[in-house]
Amino acid sequence: AIGYDMYAEARRQSAMRAAAEAGETRMSAPVGLAKDAGQSRPMPATLLFAPVYWSQLPPTSTGERRDSLRGWVYAPISLQALVEVSTSTPQRPVVFRISDVTDGGGILLYSSPMLRNGMRHEPPAFTMSRDFDAYGRHWRIDFDSQPRSEVEAAAVDLRATVPQFAGAQRAIG
Repeated sequence: AIGYDMYAEARRQSAMRAAAEAGETRMSAPVGLAKDAGQSRPMPATLLFAPVYWSQLPPTSTGERRDSLRGWVYAPISLQALVEVSTSTPQRPVVFRISDVTDGGGILLYSSPMLRNGMRHEPPAFTMSRDFDAYGRHWRIDFDSQPRSEVEAAAVDLRATVPQFAGAQRAIG
């Protein structure tokens, strides 16, 4: 990436401008990383841009921030690598997708290996989605449970304990 003009690419430039004008770290829309250029299907990555100003104290107005901007510090984030390292120890694999939905679309940033490799043959018993904002972007995480057949098999023990608990609750209450 040395010598690459990040400001020449629209998604990077948008995040760089937003960071400089807000005086806060901002994240780019999904981009391809220069290091992944030769791969057949690289997963999108994001870039965090933090503005650096000439003054030691952050400028208070947008105009001051524009005038005193020195440059940016950035960090490339490959969601694929980050998530796989941070979720490598669970006994049961967590199945989820992360999408950037900032502009109303849905750009896939990460997909669990089971989904990516087509290992999931049955639909999940339960699904849940959560939206959140991160550094100026809007993301959605879609979680999938195990397939219905696996959930039902595990629920046999649960069915045996619920009536006992309900009876104990009536006795206490």
